[in-house]
Amino acid sequence: MMNLIIISSIACSALAQIMLKLGMGKVVIDSITLESLLRLFFNPFILAGMTLYVTAMLIWLYVLKNVEVSYAYPFTALGFIMVMFISYFFLSEQVTLLRLAGIGLIVAGIFLISKSA
Repeated sequence: MMNLIIISSIACSALAQIMLKLGMGKVVIDSITLESLLRLFFNPFILAGMTLYVTAMLIWLYVLKNVEVSYAYPFTALGFIMVMFISYFFLSEQVTLLRLAGIGLIVAGIFLISKSA
């Protein structure tokens, strides 16, 4: 059960990255002015990204209260995998064979760590 809670925190964080990327693609900032900052912070994608980050942090605090950090923290590497696949399917970003090999190593490491509890 705790693994699902850990993964939900990481998923929120990964989705936050995607929302921020989408938001920054829709905002033009020529210089740092109050107007440009307001445009940035009131962009719905940026707001969603920040909300997801806060949600991820709150879940993560619960995780840290209940499990050893040396067990939980390696799971954050799942964020790399989630971001890569979401980026591939929704942002049409490239996934190379070398990136897939890296994903394989991350999955193997997380599997080994998850068996150590």
